[in-house]
Formats: sequence, C-alpha cells, structure tokens
Amino acid sequence: MAKEIAKASQNELTWKHKIGYAAGDAGGVMTLILVSSYMTRYITNVLTIPYATLSVLLLIWNIWDMVNDPLMGTLMDKTFANAKSDRDKFRPWILYSIAPIVLGLIAFFSVPSLLNGFSAVAALFLFKIVYELGYTMMNIGMGSLLGTMATNDPER
Repeated sequence: MAKEIAKASQNELTWKHKIGYAAGDAGGVMTLILVSSYMTRYITNVLTIPYATLSVLLLIWNIWDMVNDPLMGTLMDKTFANAKSDRDKFRPWILYSIAPIVLGLIAFFSVPSLLNGFSAVAALFLFKIVYELGYTMMNIGMGSLLGTMATNDPER
C-alpha cells in the first residue's frame, strides 16, 4: 500500500512541473514569433532579395513544413517503439531541438548578410530548413506532452 501511495505521488504534476512545461513551450513559440515577425522585412529590406524570390522561398518552406511535421511525429513514435525503455518519449527530442533552433536562427539572421545574390538565397533556404527542423522537434514534443500527462483516472 505504501508503495502505491509513493508511486501515485511521484506521478502527480506539481506547479513546478506545470510552469516548467509552460516556460519551455513559450520559449519555443517565441522563436517562431521572432522569425514570423522579422523575416520578411529582413529578407526584402536588409538583404534586398526581390519579393518574387521570397514568394518562391515561402512556398517551398511551407511545403517542407507540411511534409516535415508528420514525418517528425512518425519518427518520434517509431523511435520510442523501438527503445528498450518506456520513459521519456518526448524529452530527448525537446532537448535535441535546442541546437538546430539556436544555430538555425543565428545563421539565418547573420550569415546571408555576408553573401550576395544566389548564395544569400541558398543560405537563407538552408538555415530556415535547419530552424524548421528544430522547431518541429520541439513543437511536436511539447504539444504531445499534454496527451501524455493526462490521466484517465475518474477519481482525480
């Protein structure tokens, strides 16, 4: 009986856990807001890339995002299904997402300004893809935590 009570208390979410999960998700979403808010102005005004080129880039990035999201979710599920442990399905992915998000954002907003013409467009394309990969890893992991943390116990 004492083991069951100790196990139940270990599985309960404290305010510390809830605030930690919320802060992590908010941090990831803040990077998306940064990119969404300043990307168009940066590409057209700072790098002086034409709007037509930006339109093609946006189309390709959005198609990649449409394909990338289900692929990443499937990869997370298959990796977890093949793992030896039944713990931490999403945490490793959230932690692994930090490097591509940070490196992708820094490179996206700094490296292309050192380049001209096609090389700047190619660098923009590549660094946005790297950022989107990291953001998708973080976002799917954080979004899936809600369903994982929910309980079906009617007494709670």
